[in-house]
Amino acid sequence: MNATGITDIGLYREANQDRYTILQLSNNAVFAAVCDGMGGENGGGIASECAIETIAGAIQNGWREDMGETSVKSLLVTAINAANITIFDKAQQDQKLKGMGTTIVAALVQGNTAHIVHVGDSRAYLVGKETIQQLTTDHTVVQYLIESGELSPQQAADHPNKHLITRAVGVSEQLQADYTQLQLQPEERILMCTDGLTNHVSEQEIFTLCRGDVSQCAKQLVDLANRNGGSDNITAVILY
Repeated sequence: MNATGITDIGLYREANQDRYTILQLSNNAVFAAVCDGMGGENGGGIASECAIETIAGAIQNGWREDMGETSVKSLLVTAINAANITIFDKAQQDQKLKGMGTTIVAALVQGNTAHIVHVGDSRAYLVGKETIQQLTTDHTVVQYLIESGELSPQQAADHPNKHLITRAVGVSEQLQADYTQLQLQPEERILMCTDGLTNHVSEQEIFTLCRGDVSQCAKQLVDLANRNGGSDNITAVILY
């Protein structure tokens, strides 16, 4: 299992508050994470950077080749909780950073088993030979309205509050991350990305590019998001 990624400021933002990391843990295992920071002029970048550093450090220090599936899940959740506490405490110490936070989507793939955790609206997709499937559920006001039947997915796409998230790392002392585990089939790929990509690139476009040259896929996705508007920072990481 390999991974490649790219992040881009987009066309209108003054700074890139997205962050990502890729760790090759062994010949048989890879870890990757994507964050989209939020909160003030500098807070978002600080939150996403802090999350990436904390989580990457926890994974590097805690992962072992012989870990079972339950232990891997525990490691991922513990790492995100550590990031949550670190960011929350940093915000309490500096009034300018109060309320900062970040989304996160992270995956640890060991052999053909993928472990995915996420908070917020950064997403993971499973791209097969013929289909694409969203593996994560957005923690947003709009997603809640879809699930309660008050909005259709079509209405949600252009909703003025689609950017409002209901869960983020570092905003409060307690955090619940969602966890998914799946078995990967040959030639299946995982895409992780921020909403700067999904706001401008359709699932069909994602599928088409991700089934092409995997070494160019992430850059092609970012370039397309910019051509289609580029209103936010854009990050894409693909595991293959």
